[in-house]
Amino acid sequence: MDIVDFVHHYENKIEEMRLAELEEDFRYRNGMPHLKVKSGIFKDAASEYTMKIFSFFEQELMSCFGVRMTEISNNGIDYIYEAFEEGCKRIFKVQFSSLTSTISYSCKLFESMGLLCCHALKVIDSKNFTCIPKQYVMKRWTKGAKKEVVGSYDLSYSFDKEKKSAQSLRLSELMHQGNFVFSVGSLSDLGTKIIKQKLMEALKILENDEEIANVMGNLNKRDNNISSNECLVLNPSIIRAKDVTNARIKNGLEKRKKKSAKVGGSSQSSRPNTMSFGNFILLLALMI
Repeated sequence: MDIVDFVHHYENKIEEMRLAELEEDFRYRNGMPHLKVKSGIFKDAASEYTMKIFSFFEQELMSCFGVRMTEISNNGIDYIYEAFEEGCKRIFKVQFSSLTSTISYSCKLFESMGLLCCHALKVIDSKNFTCIPKQYVMKRWTKGAKKEVVGSYDLSYSFDKEKKSAQSLRLSELMHQGNFVFSVGSLSDLGTKIIKQKLMEALKILENDEEIANVMGNLNKRDNNISSNECLVLNPSIIRAKDVTNARIKNGLEKRKKKSAKVGGSSQSSRPNTMSFGNFILLLALMI
C-alpha cells in the first residue's frame, strides 16, 4: 500500500467512524434501551447514559445479584461491608456514608472507568436507592455531553485584561456546540436547509448589534494601522567566505592529470631554449 492509498483508506475509516457515531447519537435521542428489570436505577441509567455506556452499566448492575455482602460495622451514618462474588474468593471492602451518599470501595472501577461496580451497586440497592447518586454520573458518559463544553468557564471575567483569552473561550464554546448541530443537520437535506436559514438569520441579527459593530470597527482600524506602519524586510545580502568557491571539487585522478600535464609542458618548453643555446655556441666556434 503506497502513501496515497493509505491516506484514502484513513479518510474512509474516519468517515465510517463519524457516521457510526451519528447513528449512535440518533438512536439514543430517539429511543430508550430495553430494560431487563423494572428498576428505578435501571430507568435512571437508561435516561442518563448513552447506549454504549448503558450496556456496560447494565452488566455491572446484573452482576450485583451474584454478590454476597456482610456488614462489618456501622454507627448509624457510616457503614462498612465486605463483599465477594459467588465463585470468587477475593473479598472487597465497601464503605458507605448515608449522610453524603458517598461510596468508597477497593476495586476502584469508578476511578478507572467512571462507572460504579457491582459491589457498590449492591450497597446502593440494599439502601433502597431508586436512582444513581449524581456525583457518580460522569458527564462524559451522558447523552448531553456533546451539548456542553467539557469544563466550565466564566466567560465574563477579566474582559479588560484578557479580552483575547475570553474571545478564544467563547469561540471554543461556539465551535463545540456548532459542530454538534452541524453533525445532526447534515443527516438530511431538510436539516441542512434549516441550519443554513437559521445561520443567515443569526448573521443579520449580529450585523445590527451595536457592540459587535464597534468591535469590528476597532479591529479594522488596528489592521489599517498595522499595514501602514509595516516596513519591508528583505533577505540579508550574501557575502562569500574566503577561499570558498561554487566550483565542483575535483577528485584525486583529475588533480594528478593536471599536475602531470604541467610538468610535461614545462619540460617541453625548456628543451627548445637549451637547443638554441647549443647552436649558438657551435656557431660562435665556427666563426672563430
